[in-house]
Amino acid sequence: MPRGRPRRTRPKVVIRVKLTLTPGEDDDLLGFFAALPPRRRAQAVMAAMRSGCLLPASAGASDDAQDTGQALTDALLAGGMVY
Repeated sequence: MPRGRPRRTRPKVVIRVKLTLTPGEDDDLLGFFAALPPRRRAQAVMAAMRSGCLLPASAGASDDAQDTGQALTDALLAGGMVY
């Protein structure tokens, strides 16, 4: 009898994201990522995105870089995440 979790049968989709954060401007995000346990960044980002703070572009989200950055910041720092 196999032990552990059964293998997933569906294919995975890999989405790579690279953030460039600036000390002094992005201290809140730098603190957020610094407080995460090792190898938990992807889980934390997925939890933040699932909290409902991100809107698809078709829902009227602004193309302005500042608004987009603020939406990501809000999503990453949304309540309900305990790490």
